[in-house]
Amino acid sequence: MKKYVKILLLVFPCLLPFSLFGQPFGEADLERLIMNHPMMKNYDAKTGHFKNTPYELKNVADLKLENASMSSEIKEIESKELNNSVAAISSEIEDEDAFWDNVVSLGVRKYQLKYKIQKNENMIISDGKPGSEKLYPIIDNICNDIFVPMYDKNKVILNKQPRYLTKKPELNGKDLHAFWSRPDEKVLCDYLQYSSFIGLMFPSVDKTILFQKTSGDTK
Repeated sequence: MKKYVKILLLVFPCLLPFSLFGQPFGEADLERLIMNHPMMKNYDAKTGHFKNTPYELKNVADLKLENASMSSEIKEIESKELNNSVAAISSEIEDEDAFWDNVVSLGVRKYQLKYKIQKNENMIISDGKPGSEKLYPIIDNICNDIFVPMYDKNKVILNKQPRYLTKKPELNGKDLHAFWSRPDEKVLCDYLQYSSFIGLMFPSVDKTILFQKTSGDTK
């Protein structure tokens, strides 16, 4: 097996057209960059959601308990608001600034609680699932953190072969041995169609393959 890996490493540089050397290329391991991003520490592989973010999967029972607690707090606020109303009409207020600051504070807190209860109710209806629209900002932030520092208008950045579990491809005579025996462009093109799968079979062969078609090839 090592013999064929060495042959692969020797053959592909020879197949690279010299015309490509004028264009600067770079290589990035996007899989590694994504997995090392700080946000991935919050990723829960079991649920497919991100903890401590708006895209976190919630427990419905916990949401109901939280709503019950907030509803109780709203009742307390409304009782205080009623007492304030009575005090404002029937008695003289000693510190009006403090009194009205308290009225505003109670109103803001009640609004926040009602808003939070409504959000929880929506989550309860969806069985605790936040909805894919909550995922998009997280993806955007991860992509910006990764791609912006990598951007270079004068360079083409190519990604390494990703490593995912896959079945052995059925090459059906379209392997490198066929090209070695019959160096035909069609055989090479057929082989390159499986390059993404073949790269997974060799831990050390994940480098990007550059292949330039001839000028008369319109495929």
